[in-house]
Amino acid sequence: MKHSQPSHKSYQVVIDSGIPIKYIQDYFRLTSEEVTPHHYRGSNWELILMPQSLEPKGRKVSLYIPRTQMRFIGEKTEVDQVVTAYRLEFLSAGG
Repeated sequence: MKHSQPSHKSYQVVIDSGIPIKYIQDYFRLTSEEVTPHHYRGSNWELILMPQSLEPKGRKVSLYIPRTQMRFIGEKTEVDQVVTAYRLEFLSAGG
């Protein structure tokens, strides 16, 4: 049996984002390579965007807040830098 060494892409950060996916896509098109509209790649990291269902099954809602699961995969240092930059770009004080 052959044992494989851990990949440099084994580190992951998952964010459940309320930012509309269009804004996320626009940002990552400028900062990385777009593989598909839901897959972006940079130096030693990747991002997979997974939009969540618009409406819960079987239920009508009067207000919908967009949700996108963002899965960053890659080398820890690179992923942490990309996540920090993303968070700073979309930082909001509310109000």
